[in-house]
Amino acid sequence: MAVDLRCPNCEENLGKDTENPRYAYCGTCGECDIKNPRGYVEARHRDEYPKDMQEVGDELDLFDDDGNLKSFDQIMNEAWKDN
Repeated sequence: MAVDLRCPNCEENLGKDTENPRYAYCGTCGECDIKNPRGYVEARHRDEYPKDMQEVGDELDLFDDDGNLKSFDQIMNEAWKDN
């Protein structure tokens, strides 16, 4: 069950923990290192990773045709279909 995520600095309600990224940002006080263990990891494009990580990602088929990082669900569904 999602719970409210609050800024540890000013106590501003940032919304639900599962609807915020892993490292949240408070627009009220500017706190930018709010650790949110239940948050999502923001998807990144293949080109944003270092070259060695791009190669590993390609080998493991972690990027879609547009170069975006696949979600965990996408990866697991593809693996399930292959077996």
